[in-house]
Amino acid sequence: MPKLTVKSLNQQLKGALCRVRVEQINNKLYLRGTLPPKPGKGTNWYQQRIPLGCNATSVGLKRARTLAFAASANLDQNRFDWADWVNEPSPERSVADAVQAFERAYFERRQRTGTTEKTFRHHYMTHFHRLPQNKPVTRDLLIRTLTEQTEPDSHARKGAYIAYRALYKTIFGKEMGRTDLKGAPKSEAVDSKDLPSDKHIEEMKKQLEDNPDMVACYCLIAIYGLRPSECFWVDADSLLDPDGIIRVLTHKAKHPYWRLVYPSRTDWVQDWDIANLTLPKSSSNNNKDRGMRVNKFFKRRSIDFNPYMLRHAYAARLAKKNVDSAIAARWMGHSNYIHTRIYHKFLDREQFDRVFEQYVKMSPDAD
Repeated sequence: MPKLTVKSLNQQLKGALCRVRVEQINNKLYLRGTLPPKPGKGTNWYQQRIPLGCNATSVGLKRARTLAFAASANLDQNRFDWADWVNEPSPERSVADAVQAFERAYFERRQRTGTTEKTFRHHYMTHFHRLPQNKPVTRDLLIRTLTEQTEPDSHARKGAYIAYRALYKTIFGKEMGRTDLKGAPKSEAVDSKDLPSDKHIEEMKKQLEDNPDMVACYCLIAIYGLRPSECFWVDADSLLDPDGIIRVLTHKAKHPYWRLVYPSRTDWVQDWDIANLTLPKSSSNNNKDRGMRVNKFFKRRSIDFNPYMLRHAYAARLAKKNVDSAIAARWMGHSNYIHTRIYHKFLDREQFDRVFEQYVKMSPDAD
């Protein structure tokens, strides 16, 4: 078998339509080709070298061939990233020190308030806590933690990727790369086939009768489609409304506001004695903690669906009763766009036919 040389290797690469070739400078091997600019170096592609870190030996040439095809494939797929090919400088700080530096930089760009601190904890510290605090911060460490502790195409993976990328860029001044790891979280759309039936909801309620706080949460979410944390913000006086219309303090905006919420099952308002519910109390000021408390209680009592499924079932009832999506969205405390994106699968042939009968067949055509 002929000895592999730089010349013969480049002939192989050319025959395979590889987009880079191998160069030898002194005794070191490089890839050379028309490549995208490095971060901060403009936008035009031009001829550049990639150091391979291997010598011009038979073993080194075989490795160069493998890397040449890998680089060419990245270029073909528009996934070439310099961070995958150039070694980063040796880190001079631990993860803990890097996180402190990131926090300082984060709040230099925005005012430190209760809201911004909450955002920082939720979007960044939640993910930074997963990192080994005493180890040096490196790209490999961030990517390994990302892939080992989050599931592909999950919201957790996407959130962790964004946090680690921001940390890396703050510390090293360049992109972390590997955008393919960010993933694409599944659609938030809810399918009505996955929801508990009203009969099943009534049966599950019986498992909570000995806990007045959680009975109240269960009833309020089932009848009014509240978020679990919103059960702690219901106006007690509104429970006495003869039509079962309640008020809840909503925190989904810069300024909290009271919103009116209408029942989807008026018979449950009477049968479950909503007027005499014992509203839950919480020592926590964090809505996420309140919501988790309800979630954990459902699990302890072996309720075979989570609280949000009651909220989704409420939305399904409104859709079945032909409540306009803009009104349903207001009752549920989110935008019409969000409502449609999540609940569009609730629309079925029966509703299409009903709308056709009401607005098309019953309305005379224009002359």
